Amino acid sequence: MKIKCLLGRHRAIKDYSNWKRGYHVSACAECGVEMRSYGSEWEVGPKKAKSN
Repeated sequence: MKIKCLLGRHRAIKDYSNWKRGYHVSACAECGVEMRSYGSEWEVGPKKAKSN
């Protein structure tokens, strides 16, 4: 994983074709973490809860 990703400075693949529940969904171009945008800045998506 690149140092930028470790510092939380992910770079989203700006593909606006994936629309989900009112926001655009993408992934970081470097590490693949899910990202989303409400029409402004990209942010890391919420972490999914692990089920036991």
